[in-house]
Amino acid sequence: MRSLSERLSQLLEIPSSAVRGRSPRSLFPDAVPSLIDLAAEVLDHGQDLSDIKLRLHPGEQEFSADIQFAGLTDDYLGQLVRIVLRRESLASRQEQGFRNLIGTSAAMREVFRKIRLYAASDAAVIITGETGAGKELVARALHDESSRHDKPYAALNCAAISEQLLESELFGHERGAFTGAVREHRGYFERADGGTLFLDELGDMPLHTQSKLLRVLEDGRVQRVGGEKTARWMSALLARPMCRLNRLWPKKVSCRPLSSAGGFEDSSPPLARATGGYPPAG
Repeated sequence: MRSLSERLSQLLEIPSSAVRGRSPRSLFPDAVPSLIDLAAEVLDHGQDLSDIKLRLHPGEQEFSADIQFAGLTDDYLGQLVRIVLRRESLASRQEQGFRNLIGTSAAMREVFRKIRLYAASDAAVIITGETGAGKELVARALHDESSRHDKPYAALNCAAISEQLLESELFGHERGAFTGAVREHRGYFERADGGTLFLDELGDMPLHTQSKLLRVLEDGRVQRVGGEKTARWMSALLARPMCRLNRLWPKKVSCRPLSSAGGFEDSSPPLARATGGYPPAG
């Protein structure tokens, strides 16, 4: 960090001289969302962020934040980001939810913001989070918020289908492709064409099936099992890996396709951090 304004220094009870050269992560380790992540998003995408709900310390007041590119450092080797904080308006504090999700905490409202951001893209999205955090509801909200909301939405639990049948369910098969294939079968990619496909428990997908999934993500074409023709596939892919991606990628065990193909990651906050935000019952 370079400096704090005098007013913010007084509000946070941190001398401005104490922040110069320090990482925002060391000053505000519990900030939600992370100041480092917000600054990186501005620099990576070349677009300022506005009206971001931000809590610097647990249990303290929330701010509305504007994150802006502020030029280069004096030696022209670094980039500067300015973060402007202001107290939340009454209307903002009274916002209760978004789509099929309910929440008022900073963590939940960051999820709402990411949903709006990612829904505008056709890139693959990885949804992570603890069990019961509402990841499938996030997937549905991404579909409903996107321009594909009036197109098909299909969800497939990869862990609930045997390895032998998973490729058939994903890509479809032609008649006679294997024993018992007495008719042609439309896979989930075809059923969700033009819309959104949500793959649950991606970590259970066999590696050879993941390689085929990667090819679909790279060239946008699907080939049925036992087929010779390929068909153009135009949909968004959402995935919920059972595994933690950062643990498995270095070992090249699984959960590799979305990393290789490029995409976004959206994380549902743990329930302990999502106070004031839960999926609606029913």
